[in-house]
Amino acid sequence: MHNRRSVGHERHRPHRAHRREPLPSRCGPVLSGRPGSHLDSDDGRGSGFGDTRRDTLESERSMIGRIREDLRAMSERDPAATGWLEVLLCYPGLHAVWAHLLFHRLWNAGFELPARLCSHVVRLLTGVEIHPGASIGRRVTIDHGMGVVIGETAEIGDDVHMYHGVTLGGSVNEPVKRHPTVEDGVHIGAHATLLGDITVGADAAVGAGSVVTDDVEPGTTVAGIPAERVE
Repeated sequence: MHNRRSVGHERHRPHRAHRREPLPSRCGPVLSGRPGSHLDSDDGRGSGFGDTRRDTLESERSMIGRIREDLRAMSERDPAATGWLEVLLCYPGLHAVWAHLLFHRLWNAGFELPARLCSHVVRLLTGVEIHPGASIGRRVTIDHGMGVVIGETAEIGDDVHMYHGVTLGGSVNEPVKRHPTVEDGVHIGAHATLLGDITVGADAAVGAGSVVTDDVEPGTTVAGIPAERVE
């Protein structure tokens, strides 16, 4: 358990205006907002263009790799899935997560309004609302999807699975870390509501319809309103 990556250690970082991190290096200057930066080179011969092209290819490969991981994860988690093509075409929760990967980059690059507009369009198409400022790990799957809301400062680790109607909401009206941190391997049942700057520990489970306002210990199951530990 101690070897697992925990997103909870980052939960007290400042509001987005002061905590925005640079894009991963593989994104290169394409989204850096520096006009002409793709032509920069140390030798003055414009070799930066080739570097940018390689960075773009690496980014595309990374995106394809993420999609493959998600297809495999959803196929394993949903017994109704009949094959990877069905999962690729008919799972709006995954479509929303994939779109968020792009919009999150825009948000971190400072293009906040375009990121919000794009996420709004995806919400109309999928029924899933993910704020572009939220942080989402790998192999995060949303089954059915409709009605899911993930707030701006929410942090979700790897291998998290949730169902329709889940809300990761805030509990204060201040520009601070105000949404839940969900660590690796957590399972969240349909219509569960998690509120505030709380941490749901790794491999925990939240029962359907529960309302969680306090931290959940790793490896435990909680259910009810308010949610309590289930033995």
